[in-house]
Amino acid sequence: TAEEVAGHREAKATPSAMVEERKAVIEKLGQQSALDAAIPRIQGTAQDYARWCQGCHRADGMGAVAAVPRLRDFAGYFVQSPSGRAYLPGVPGVIHAPLDDQRLADVLNWTLLIFSRDQLPPDFSPYTAAEVGAARKVPILNVKSTRARLID
Repeated sequence: TAEEVAGHREAKATPSAMVEERKAVIEKLGQQSALDAAIPRIQGTAQDYARWCQGCHRADGMGAVAAVPRLRDFAGYFVQSPSGRAYLPGVPGVIHAPLDDQRLADVLNWTLLIFSRDQLPPDFSPYTAAEVGAARKVPILNVKSTRARLID
């Protein structure tokens, strides 16, 4: 009822009470900022991975058996051949990520270096924004069979 709602509303503060409340909030935020400094933050490329890739490929890059390919200790093998290198930026999850070409190239490179460094060729050249942009224009239509062919 209207009476019940009115009973849950905050009382209107006087201007002087608002000044005191504002001071208390600012002080509390200052204390939280000091505490927050001790909390590690995921930023930059790692944040892009966490936001757009980790939901399927997991934080550890292990994917989901029979559903989502693993990245850990495996994805680097793809860049050992030109066709495998072209495959990674052309899969639907990559080309449809809401990132610009440079950020997406950064995520691909970060992912390879974090999860599959030992499988990269010695002369690995990082993906470029131009390479990612070109891949986005030619999506891979049959991802599973393309992946299987490359693995064979």
